Amino acid sequence: MRKFLLSNLLCLFLFFTIFPQTAQNQFALKLVAKFNTDIGDYGQIGFSPDGKYFFALSYKKNLQVWETENQKLLYVINGRFEYGAKFSLNGNWLAVFSEKEGQIVNIETGKILFNLNTYKEKIEFLNWSPTSQRFAVGTENFTVDVWNIESGKIENSYKIHEKKKGFWAIDDAALFTITAEFSKDEKRLLTNCNDQEAEYFDLENGKLIYAFSNSYNFIRNAKFSPDGKWIMTRSSEETVLWNAATNKFIKSFLGYISPSFSLDSRFLGLVKDSAQNITNELFDLSDQKIYLSLQKDVKIYGTIDRWSPDSKTFVTTGENGYIWNANTGNPINTFKNRVTYSFLDGYSTEDFYEYHPNGKILLVSNDKELRFFSTMRNEQLLSFPQAKRPAVWSPNGKFLLAQAKERGKIALWKVSE
Repeated sequence: MRKFLLSNLLCLFLFFTIFPQTAQNQFALKLVAKFNTDIGDYGQIGFSPDGKYFFALSYKKNLQVWETENQKLLYVINGRFEYGAKFSLNGNWLAVFSEKEGQIVNIETGKILFNLNTYKEKIEFLNWSPTSQRFAVGTENFTVDVWNIESGKIENSYKIHEKKKGFWAIDDAALFTITAEFSKDEKRLLTNCNDQEAEYFDLENGKLIYAFSNSYNFIRNAKFSPDGKWIMTRSSEETVLWNAATNKFIKSFLGYISPSFSLDSRFLGLVKDSAQNITNELFDLSDQKIYLSLQKDVKIYGTIDRWSPDSKTFVTTGENGYIWNANTGNPINTFKNRVTYSFLDGYSTEDFYEYHPNGKILLVSNDKELRFFSTMRNEQLLSFPQAKRPAVWSPNGKFLLAQAKERGKIALWKVSE
C-alpha cells in the first residue's frame, strides 16, 4: 500500500513538473501578425463593435482598416485626422474627425457617406446615438449639432453657452470642455460645458426640458447611468443624482468627487477626499443608501477608474492599483502603478486599465509594457514588454491589438485563457 501511494505521488510530481501550466494560470498571447503602421503618441487603434474589423488611425496621416480573422487590409483613407475615430454602435459606420472637418465612412467598403466640412470652429467631440441613426457634434463655440445619418443633414442645433472673453481677456472656449450624450431611448440630449448648468433638450422639438444645477461650483461632468434611469452631475465639491425621467432631484453628495456608475446600474461609485484619507463608497441606486465604504491607504488618487463588464469588481487608482469585490468590499488583487509627478498636475498614474470582456483579466498598459492581472485572486498573470499602450481587447476577447515595441508597428495577438 505504501509503495502504491509513493508511486502515485511520484506520478503527480512528474506530471506537474512536465506540465506546469495549470488551470490557475493558462493566460497566454500568441502573435498573429504585425503591421507597418506608425500611430505615434497621438494615434488610435480599435475594433468594430462586432469584432469583424480593426483600425489604426495615424495622427494627421491616414486611417487604415483590416479584417480581423484574415488580417486583410481593406482600405486606407488619407487625411489629417487628429481627434479620433468612433464606431457607430451598430458597427456600420466609422466617424473620423479632426479640428474642423470629419467624415462618416462605411466600415465594410470604406466609402465616404458624407463629409463634415462646414465647421469654422474647432470640433470638440463626436458621439453616436444608441440606434446609430444620429450623431452629435460639439464645437468650440459651444454649439451641439445633431446630425441625421440618412439625410446627412443637421436636425437641430443647440446653443448651450455664450462664448465670451474671460479673465485677462482669455477666450473661455480654452477653459471649458463641451460634452453631450443621448438618452437611451434617444428622445433627449444631455449637454454640459463646465458652466453653471447641464441642459436637457428634447430631440423631437429641440426645446429645453430642464437645466440641472449643483449648489457648489460649475458642473464639470453630466452623465446618464447605463440603464438610462439616472443622471449624475458633478462639480469640484459635489455630486448630485437626478431621476432622468422626471428630472427630480434625488440626493446630493457633498465633498464627493469622481463619481462613476457600475455597468449594471446598481451602484454609483463615489470618492470622498479628506485631508488624510481617500474613501471609496458605493451608493446603491435601488434602495438609495450607501452599500459599503472602502478605506485603504492609497496615496495620490484612490478613485474608481474602471468597472468590470459584469460589475462584480472594480479598480481604484493610486500609487497602488486595487481590484475590489463590489459585493464584499474586500480587495482581490493589488499591483504597483507607474506614477509621475508634475508641478501643475501633482501626482498621476501613467497606467491605463481595461477589463477583458469576460471580466476575469485586467489589462494594465503604459508606454513601456503591458501587464495582466487576475480579477479573481491575487496574481499577476503576465508581464508583456513586447507591446505598449494603446492596447485594446476585441469584443469577444479572442484577440488583443496593441502598439508593438518596435517603432512604427502595431500587432495582433491571439488570446488563450
